[in-house]
Amino acid sequence: VAANTTLAAACGGAAMMVLRGLICRSGEDVGAACNGVLAGLVAISAGCANVSTYSACGIGAAAGVLCCLASMLVRHLKVDDPSDAFAVHGVGGFWGLAAAVLFDWGEGFHTFYGPAIFNCITVGTGDGCNPEAWTQAMAANLAEAAFVLLFSMVVALAAVLPLRCIRALRVEAELGRLAEACTDHWISDLEGHVVMEAADGTSRTARGPLGGLAQASMEAEEKALAMGSRP
Repeated sequence: VAANTTLAAACGGAAMMVLRGLICRSGEDVGAACNGVLAGLVAISAGCANVSTYSACGIGAAAGVLCCLASMLVRHLKVDDPSDAFAVHGVGGFWGLAAAVLFDWGEGFHTFYGPAIFNCITVGTGDGCNPEAWTQAMAANLAEAAFVLLFSMVVALAAVLPLRCIRALRVEAELGRLAEACTDHWISDLEGHVVMEAADGTSRTARGPLGGLAQASMEAEEKALAMGSRP
């Protein structure tokens, strides 16, 4: 179990980083590698006890590839998922449920070990292997994936739709303008001070995690307007 989990995570991170580098033509992407590792861990969770080490590598690598493609699709659809939660946990989990049955170390599709680990699933109390166990396991896992997807959608809609009706999901126009006037260089020290680099290269220090951000943002906007352009 430990070996399969580690191998799947390593292969998922490597596959994600390599594919992202080939597609984006960029250097090492640590964030992508971390998401690939997480996708590999998620995918191997269902079948870590009943697949071989070679299969664990394949499951993890496939999870990294699927995570990368799902992340690109979500961004193309303009869905707000900055942490790639769906690509990592959703797609990785669905793939893991199917892979736990596909890569089960039973012989072909006629025997299925599953939770029995070292013995095949038998027919009732008899000694013979159940030839329908593989099909039943795949159907059960796919049904589980469908239920999780449906449950997540219902809960998410129940939480988000009321907020949308009262327009609580949109950022106020003033906050949007402040965000546009700031750079991405935010540093917070141990004392809660916020140091922000303005457009002209100068930096300001503000106290407090929220009030400090607002103060620094307003100061940056004033400087940008004084310079005649927005950063």
